[in-house]
Amino acid sequence: MPLRRRFYSGRDCGRAITIEDLQAMAHRHVPTFAMEYVEGGSETEASLRWNRAVFERIRLVPAQLVDTSARQQRITLFGKESASPLIIAPTGLNGVTRYRGDLMLARAAAAAGIPFTLSTVSNMRLAEVAEQAGGRLWMQLYVMKNREIARDIVTRAERAGYEALVFTSDANVFGLREWDQRNYRSPAKPTWRNMIDVLCHPRWFFDVMVPNGLPRFENIIDFTPPEFQGARVVVADLDPLQPALLEQARLLFAPAAVLQPLPAGVIPEHERLLRRGLLKLRVEIGRD
Repeated sequence: MPLRRRFYSGRDCGRAITIEDLQAMAHRHVPTFAMEYVEGGSETEASLRWNRAVFERIRLVPAQLVDTSARQQRITLFGKESASPLIIAPTGLNGVTRYRGDLMLARAAAAAGIPFTLSTVSNMRLAEVAEQAGGRLWMQLYVMKNREIARDIVTRAERAGYEALVFTSDANVFGLREWDQRNYRSPAKPTWRNMIDVLCHPRWFFDVMVPNGLPRFENIIDFTPPEFQGARVVVADLDPLQPALLEQARLLFAPAAVLQPLPAGVIPEHERLLRRGLLKLRVEIGRD
């Protein structure tokens, strides 16, 4: 019978040895509805399983009979050295797990010497993250029907020193996140079961809820009505991402731009069209 692994059960992140240790700590600290938002996928979660399976198939072949005493994994991105071929991808609503979670991620990326990407639906103002985190910062941009939102974000991002725009190309249709739907009576109103669960996580409650209440989408708050609630409203206002929209955004933003994800090998004709339309805009194609 195989041994059952036991993960660290305390609160000191410095004693965590593996990602699984940190995940177990998060499950103890964060209410169920928030963890299901972080870890859940859409519908049957088939795409989530496929993504994980792809990474699990990767095998690293070690070099042998060579001097590895000066080994390193630095790369160059947009003419600047990065300590590792990693980027913190954009995730919205980080403030639902920790107060000022966006800033914590940005500081961790800066300490690791890798770029951090702030989401359009983050819970901190982009200038505030830049002022307090430092490091290499990228800005993810959802292009909405109200073009003033994109213009405002792009202008503020360049002024704050963000070095790249990240365009998300696969979010035109909002995924049916069944777990999220089960956890709420209505937008931004958890079920009674989840409200009781919140009371069972007092440290989270006083960290996240007590300072300022439910996290808000601070970078678009000036363009949303008072009754605005939930990411679904944001996605419902998205315009399908096309080369013409990229060109409009690039005219406002001098630094580089990245498209993620690009379905290479899945829809080849789309990749050819994208490359043809984006190369003339001097946009670097990236894959997450």
